[in-house]
Amino acid sequence: MAGFAGINVDHADGIAHIVLSRPEAGNALDLATSYGLRDAVAHVSELPDLQAVVLRGEGKRFCVGGDLTGFKQAAPGANLCYDVAVPLHEAILALGELPVPVIARVHGAVGGGGVGLVLAADIAVAAESTVFRLGYTGSGLSPDCGVTWDLPHRIGMAKAMDLLLTNRRVSAAEASALGIVSRVVADDDLQAEVDMVIQALRAVPRQTLAETKRLARSAQFRSRAEQLEDEAVTIGRIGDTADTREAISAFLEKRPPVFGTAPAEAAR
Repeated sequence: MAGFAGINVDHADGIAHIVLSRPEAGNALDLATSYGLRDAVAHVSELPDLQAVVLRGEGKRFCVGGDLTGFKQAAPGANLCYDVAVPLHEAILALGELPVPVIARVHGAVGGGGVGLVLAADIAVAAESTVFRLGYTGSGLSPDCGVTWDLPHRIGMAKAMDLLLTNRRVSAAEASALGIVSRVVADDDLQAEVDMVIQALRAVPRQTLAETKRLARSAQFRSRAEQLEDEAVTIGRIGDTADTREAISAFLEKRPPVFGTAPAEAAR
């Protein structure tokens, strides 16, 4: 286990768990935790055998968002909100750039920047009792952690404005219907579902996962023609690799694949 301020990192069998570890504060994001998360993602990016990352919160809540108590106690003019946001945003960008899938394991209350962390994941699995609330306007703050970019792109401007401006609660079922999370399961089944996702990812070559993530995340910045060209070049590049050949053989022969150790960094 590696420790960072407000964050723990567990790593075993190619799976890294980045754990928000301020349960007594609902895993609120203070200045130290913001830097801790940035440093934890950087640490994980250097792990040589990485296959996937799980982002989760310790205790009863995933993440309630920014540490409002700390914001209140800051001296006028200290600009603490900015200081907290900068490393958080670096962490969010770094999660998107990891060449492996990032899975958010979501439960309890999710607010403000916590919603931004969920949106930063590639796959988000939520317990059915999870409640989301943007929270920013309720505390007089403007949004951060990419929610003003991710939400309109993900769910459309009208629905994004509703959530951003009214501060209303969103159930896990509605979050799934909107596309904020990928799956909703019974609370008792949350870990088992995350394990199933990990197992499914293990059956795919690492380079395939990395290239698929890269293609999907870059698509909205390009024309359709540019994306089609990249898709053709990419499938041509990986189609003749040993792991892809093994995956094709395993599929046709109806057996589990056995891959080599080609690093995910190939897609960076």
